[in-house]
Amino acid sequence: MADPGVAAPGGGGGMHPQADSPLAKIPLEILVRVTYFITTKDLGELRLSCKAIERALWNFFSHEFFSKKQFMASGFSLQALVDISNHPSLAPCLKHVIICTDRYPESLLLPPDRQQVLNETQDEQEDLFSTGLLVSSLAKAFANLPNLETVDMRDFNSPTRSRDQAWWTSYGVSNLTRQIGFPPTVDGGGGDSDSHRFRSMLFQAMVAALGVANARPSSLEVNMRSHALLDKAYRIPSIPSGLETPISQMLAGLKRLHVFLLVPHNVHLSWDLSNIKKFLLLAPNLTWLRINLSTRYISRSRYAEAAEMLCWVAGLESDGKTPLSPTTEVPTFQLDTLELGSFQLRPAALQGIARSYSKTVQSLSFRRVTLISLPQEDEDKINLWAGLIRSFQKLGNLRRLGLAQLKQGNNRISLPHPDDAGKRCNERTFKEASGLKIAEIAAGMVTPDWPIPPAEMDLDDDEGDDDDDDDDDDDDDDDDDDDDDDDA
Repeated sequence: MADPGVAAPGGGGGMHPQADSPLAKIPLEILVRVTYFITTKDLGELRLSCKAIERALWNFFSHEFFSKKQFMASGFSLQALVDISNHPSLAPCLKHVIICTDRYPESLLLPPDRQQVLNETQDEQEDLFSTGLLVSSLAKAFANLPNLETVDMRDFNSPTRSRDQAWWTSYGVSNLTRQIGFPPTVDGGGGDSDSHRFRSMLFQAMVAALGVANARPSSLEVNMRSHALLDKAYRIPSIPSGLETPISQMLAGLKRLHVFLLVPHNVHLSWDLSNIKKFLLLAPNLTWLRINLSTRYISRSRYAEAAEMLCWVAGLESDGKTPLSPTTEVPTFQLDTLELGSFQLRPAALQGIARSYSKTVQSLSFRRVTLISLPQEDEDKINLWAGLIRSFQKLGNLRRLGLAQLKQGNNRISLPHPDDAGKRCNERTFKEASGLKIAEIAAGMVTPDWPIPPAEMDLDDDEGDDDDDDDDDDDDDDDDDDDDDDDA
């Protein structure tokens, strides 16, 4: 708590706390507890009512509302970000900047006054991209945030605003909602080419702005749920000249990177993944890597290409066993955390990838990962996941293993429910003091939900067995796989 004789960080210069106010005599612990339950509006009015209260609550207030803040690509929202970065007390608080893909769709017919605001909003957003104002505004803000740690692009609002039982939305959305009558589409539009282009350009603007600002965040995250980014979104801009160097320096300082790749379902379209590969090569100091794939309409050949790229990240051929040629440029990560989502891999490939980081990896997480099985393996009911996880006993530093919505071929993997051993679930996290212990426990729990074979009827049995086992009630018809693109 700051010295009560000094002007409050959020107050004007020369203003002195009202030391004689009864409110100023309330113990800080009680004050914080009481104000935890009031609305944001009431909290603001309370802070305005007494300088001593404003000072006492400053650290808690600034942490709750300004350590992590979400913005959208609009002049009003970006100006707020710039203003925060220029504030001597708020700028050091802001550590996590979220840029959301809020966007109003085209071809909406509204009453004239609302239609005018909508048209102006859409035009302004286009101008931000076409004139370079988006990059310059973001760069201006990033350059003035001394404690910036994470820059995050997302296409959803968080429901964790418990103070008001509301959602955290981008700054400026509530204002637009009042003027236009409804909020923008948070996921940046649909799956059409224009929406993909919008999201790609937004991510490129973020990366370019970080380079222009000479910012050094430790984490760059693509946390998308509805739509992933095309490979070209990870292309390093070549214009203006000389921008690649500061971007490369920014990427070299990253410790954490979350990637979400859109996999083209059309097998006739080129998908060489050259941009994401270069992007990864420019970030050699990563210790935490998450790679998610979009999972809609992916062909088997696309999964194979994605698996080959993942093996390349680990310096391996697509078999997961053979090291790549020394002349092949590969990332040199020393990962302590690896998280994969929505891949299809042979067990040997995933084992080889994990083994590549055996000296450093402490946490592994697999979500919607499918182990490709051979027909004979399924027929013989060979548990590939159990065998794979057992091989993790060689990862001596492993302290955490996350498993969620896994499959072996077409068979789902289930585990005992942590709170009720009589029930099964599809997601568990194992944490132990020893990697050996984690592998032993998890390998003994993962079980494929093998299909129940139809009961065989012995037509030649004259004894007339009364057992009626030919019911269809046990058919496994649970194929409605939840297709959300959550984080790995």
